[in-house]
Amino acid sequence: MRKVLVIIFCLSLLVTGATSFVDNNHDTSKNKKSISTLLAKEVKVEGYYRKDGTYVRPHIKHYTGTTTKRSSSARYKFMKQTGYSKGRPGYIVDHIIPLACGGSDDPSNMQWQTKAEAKAKDKWERKECK
Repeated sequence: MRKVLVIIFCLSLLVTGATSFVDNNHDTSKNKKSISTLLAKEVKVEGYYRKDGTYVRPHIKHYTGTTTKRSSSARYKFMKQTGYSKGRPGYIVDHIIPLACGGSDDPSNMQWQTKAEAKAKDKWERKECK
């Protein structure tokens, strides 16, 4: 009997919580705010000194989860398709259309690129794809 009461109580909490979540987030501006809040992660950063000698005080860093995650299986599939399943000396796997600019993370959008070319392209991508 006690287990049944606990289950009923838990189910009522779930239903009440889901209803209040939907009611509170009916407005789109509130919805966007609550989703970003749910995705945000806080990390405590200790104080440190930069290379130029300036001191950065301890603070909380907020990560919103907007970074694009790369698929290691897609990368491996590309490497295997090109005949270099263990890598290619002096080269790296690069996205033709950068992920930050809306490129897809699949083998059709990947290429082998020398480390020097990749470094130059990365500088361009940081400026153009923000």
